[in-house]
Amino acid sequence: MQVILAGYNIDKHLIDKLGTDVSATPETISAAYARISRSSKSVTELRSASQKDVAKARSSNWEIVFEMGHASVAEHAVFNFDIIGISRYLAEFIQRSRLASFTEKSQRYVTLDGDYVMPAEIEQSEYKADFTELMKKSFNLYNHLFIDLQQQKEKEQEWKSKRDLEGAAKEDARYILPLCTKTQMGMTINARSFELLLRRLASINLQEAQDLYQMLYKEVSTVSPSIVRFIEADDFSYKHLDWKINPQAGKANYNEVTLINCPQHADSRILAAMLFEQKGGNFTDVLAQLSKISKEKTKELWDSLFAGIQPWNKMPRAFEMVDFTFELTMSASCYAQFKRHRQCTIIKAPYKSSDGFVIPPAIKDTNQIKQMTMLFKETEQLAEHLKKINPLLYPYLLTNAHRVRVLVKMNLREIYHFVRLRSDEHAQWEIRNLSNDIKVLVQKHCHNSAKWLMGKSEF
Repeated sequence: MQVILAGYNIDKHLIDKLGTDVSATPETISAAYARISRSSKSVTELRSASQKDVAKARSSNWEIVFEMGHASVAEHAVFNFDIIGISRYLAEFIQRSRLASFTEKSQRYVTLDGDYVMPAEIEQSEYKADFTELMKKSFNLYNHLFIDLQQQKEKEQEWKSKRDLEGAAKEDARYILPLCTKTQMGMTINARSFELLLRRLASINLQEAQDLYQMLYKEVSTVSPSIVRFIEADDFSYKHLDWKINPQAGKANYNEVTLINCPQHADSRILAAMLFEQKGGNFTDVLAQLSKISKEKTKELWDSLFAGIQPWNKMPRAFEMVDFTFELTMSASCYAQFKRHRQCTIIKAPYKSSDGFVIPPAIKDTNQIKQMTMLFKETEQLAEHLKKINPLLYPYLLTNAHRVRVLVKMNLREIYHFVRLRSDEHAQWEIRNLSNDIKVLVQKHCHNSAKWLMGKSEF
């Protein structure tokens, strides 16, 4: 047995010290690994050969990834990006990428100082002055809310530190901030997922998205030209259906958590999958045998499974055999957290002011509640005008408080991960409430398998 560290991420400033050495590209790793399946040479020899002839490595990538269709080879090339000064709204499109890692500036921990994105479409319109004035009002109210909430929360309880007190105030004050508020993030993404991201950005009819598209591609095309090729707008994935539906459809079912679909015999399916994995045999037959055993034996099996469970333990993969589908409504602030669970199937509806907004309970007790609701109305009025220029401009003006509808499919293993994190006592209050509602619904249908569905702090 032999293990060799083939590479790792380092800061680009260190790479730049290599000067004009063209071998400082992740393409050589991709080209070498692509040859593993068809060469008798060792992986180390293949990497060495690839580094000595970068032109040949690039040609090999081009042939294997694009002509032969082995796109997974591109996943061996990984990029790190600092993305600075984009809007919170555009961040939602970027972070749809499932196989990527993101760490974003948190409005829960960082005090905002009035930075926002002025979309080029608005800057060139008659609404520029109105937009600018509304931004001043929004950030001014944010500062007042921050101060009022600190004073209020300080009276309500003792705080371990000033930092904790300020954090609690920020997490509620941010609800007034618009989605055009600037943010920044670190992104780590492989070349295959990067290509998909570029196609997504190219398909968004917003200048901010197009500018980011060009900047990202420029950075990578000079370093790794052979593994990012299909970057044109994806007209299929982002096709719009020309069908007008009743805008009131489903309004009667409006709720924070609505269960759309749930599994039948969930507990038995999970146990059967685990026994199938451990004992073999026919899955259908194992399932049939489980239906005949006593409640006492069933309990014994579940007790054995959960014995010694710790809050950091992941559920076995068998828990992926049962799915739940929910329709959720939450604030944009809550969605900023929810969207991080990218392995779920998340389908977000467009932002609509008619879906209402969420006002943190703590703000209802301040002197700013009237100003907050008035600002919502002013925001929505200007947003309606901007919609006439481009419908995608509408959400830039909406706030973190405005609700959005989300359709999500999660298997039970994903739900365990979600609830462990979001039902924890340290979780932000809105997503914690959402998580607790999901937990209650799931436990009604999975009496045994969801027994340990709880936040980490409950263990």
